[in-house]
Amino acid sequence: MFCALVVLAAALGLASSGVGVSKAQESITLMGGVVNGTQGAGPVAAGLPVLLLLSAEDGSLSATGQTTTDAAGRFRFEQVERLEGGTYTLGVEYAGVLYRISLTSQEVEKELHLTVFETTADVSAVAVTRQVMVVADVDKGSREVAATEIVRLVNRGDRTLLPDPLAGGPMSLLRFSLPIQSSGLIVQSDLPPGEVISVGTGFALTSPVAPGAHVIEFSYLFPYSGDQVSYRQNLPQGAEIYQVLVPERLPEVQVTGLELIAPVDIQGSVFRAWEGRNFSPGQGPALELNNLPQPGMLVRLRNSLTDGTFWRGAIPLAAAAALALLLLIGVMKVSRRPAGQVSIASRNSISEESVALVQEIAELDERYQRGEVDEDRYQAVRQILKSRVLEPSRTYPAGSDEPAASSDPDGR
Repeated sequence: MFCALVVLAAALGLASSGVGVSKAQESITLMGGVVNGTQGAGPVAAGLPVLLLLSAEDGSLSATGQTTTDAAGRFRFEQVERLEGGTYTLGVEYAGVLYRISLTSQEVEKELHLTVFETTADVSAVAVTRQVMVVADVDKGSREVAATEIVRLVNRGDRTLLPDPLAGGPMSLLRFSLPIQSSGLIVQSDLPPGEVISVGTGFALTSPVAPGAHVIEFSYLFPYSGDQVSYRQNLPQGAEIYQVLVPERLPEVQVTGLELIAPVDIQGSVFRAWEGRNFSPGQGPALELNNLPQPGMLVRLRNSLTDGTFWRGAIPLAAAAALALLLLIGVMKVSRRPAGQVSIASRNSISEESVALVQEIAELDERYQRGEVDEDRYQAVRQILKSRVLEPSRTYPAGSDEPAASSDPDGR
């Protein structure tokens, strides 16, 4: 991926207004339009940059291109190489969100449509249709469980969730809970690139969520004591279905807090399954895993269970194309931006010094939702934290007291 981005950066100067093709190559014309999928929204403004990445069958970058929309929202790329087995990725940034489609050489000869949406900061626009925790491995020596969770999301509305950590009310970030003392977190998804922020005993994502279905996968380790571990699985977004899967090769391990259902077959491997349904946001089962392996017992799962490709067979991840488009957008903005103008990307990013404050806001929101902080205290502390994120370098006159920003309801 790194090599592809380096090649892209070098190629930008060669393809600022189209895609170059030698005379010996067959060329095609790409035509289409950018449409706004939000009901009641006006047409897309003229001059919106549309980007093109052409990748060979082996994934290497072949060409890049750029054009803009006309008054009707239409765009056109001429003299584009026809590359059999290649992938044509079109992207456009609208309202701070990158939208993209990837097509084959046959598909790009048809009328193309790039759909963009207005945004919302209301996280309730996104629902979790299914969340599955898979016990992927158990290390009896270190007494650690390796787990992989697969979350299927759907945005059933016509606006893209654009997380805003500073919005009034509960934080609009997608949040996920982890067992206490979890480590080694790895997060992947088919969402546009974003930041992973540590929040309480879990984490949050800043990635936008466009209308439609999406998948998030995260893996982690967590310890157990004796032969069991118990914790409350908080589901900040709720879940229509929540499951825990344990491989048949661990027949002693039992799960309480959910209902035992029929075994599940995944790519030829059978798992015992437990399930719960219709969890509201902030709720979740009290899980307990019992009869976990003890030192001296020979229990080790096959390496394939912890191989990422085993779980991601049906999860399309297009991070490379998304990052390449973001790089192209960033270089374009730097080259075109007048002195003093701030790009959308830098305006929306969370600075490193503000991450801790954002974490405090998220933790405060969680405590408020659990009823641990009264309304007046919640609003007052949240406003102080919010102002500090907006003005991270603010100083206070000598002799004046800096306002307390603790999220503790007692002011500690």
